[in-house]
Amino acid sequence: MNRRLIAIFAGILSIVVLLAACGGNGKDQGKQQQTVIVGVYGGDWEKNIKPILEKFEKDTGIKVQTVSGADSEWFTKLKASNGKNPPYDLLILQPDTIQRGIAANVLAPIDEDQAPNVKKLYRSVQKKLTVNGKQYAAGFSMGAAWNCL
Repeated sequence: MNRRLIAIFAGILSIVVLLAACGGNGKDQGKQQQTVIVGVYGGDWEKNIKPILEKFEKDTGIKVQTVSGADSEWFTKLKASNGKNPPYDLLILQPDTIQRGIAANVLAPIDEDQAPNVKKLYRSVQKKLTVNGKQYAAGFSMGAAWNCL
């Protein structure tokens, strides 16, 4: 189960890196990005995700900076950024916050050509994270996170 959880998070973080590469003013900023900023819930959640993020750093050479907080704080900061130069590259949000982010136009859709594993996710779950044929998040379950180490 530990390897599977690591693979899930590595996949999610890979999506973020790919999305970050798509942003900016078109001057190949994706290759310059060396740090990915990830919003994580604090406490045990942050403690349990740390080894997964460390493995991602080791495997990719990309540094991961975590910012602990909660959905309401992250959403407020995203709205304040007006979708330009957001303070985070990846947020692990509750489904209702994802839907609010889509409606507020502060989330970028996932480019399935650059993140092909997204196509393997359960479509029944992904329906709530898709608008006008564009998928904005990768749904997942954290039921086994307590035992990831």
